[in-house]
Amino acid sequence: MHFVLSNRDGYRTILKKGKISAKDLSEIMKLEANTSGTRLLNLYKKRLVKRVDELVNGGKVLVYEKI
Repeated sequence: MHFVLSNRDGYRTILKKGKISAKDLSEIMKLEANTSGTRLLNLYKKRLVKRVDELVNGGKVLVYEKI
């Protein structure tokens, strides 16, 4: 499977942590929240991770988990 380097780093982070939100990934990788969200979405579209809704402080957050 062909990986873009930026997606590979995000994928490795999910594998290590088990699950992650765009905000968490942006803090870990020092990225803008929009950029980290796009990277996670790309991994989800390739069916490499699953996406679940979690309630955090009364709001919905998309969390990406390893499969």
